[in-house]
Amino acid sequence: MTTEQYIQTLRWAAENYRSEVPCRPDGSVASTLERLQLDSDELLGVVDRLPEIFRRFVGNVDQIRVQAATVNRRWFHGIRVAARLFGHGRSQGGPVASGGSSEQRHKSASAPPDG
Repeated sequence: MTTEQYIQTLRWAAENYRSEVPCRPDGSVASTLERLQLDSDELLGVVDRLPEIFRRFVGNVDQIRVQAATVNRRWFHGIRVAARLFGHGRSQGGPVASGGSSEQRHKSASAPPDG
């Protein structure tokens, strides 16, 4: 991912993550999310709850475990969401489950954090 693609994706997420009716990504943002196998609704749901889900580190499962090991822990909060969203490692990532409608996404924002 180029820096420009990252910034465009980040900008799209920032503009849409609290919106009642988020707009679908288009152009380079859509192609970036598709290439990364990220569902836009799922991504926005995670962005909305980021501090609750990932308390110390954001990444795929393997990356989280490596970071946890640096402080003598086996895991950090967010492992299950990371597995669903990013896969276990770069080569093992698969499509994420659909985040559903924006109404479902906003309801899930009040759910207890994943651990």
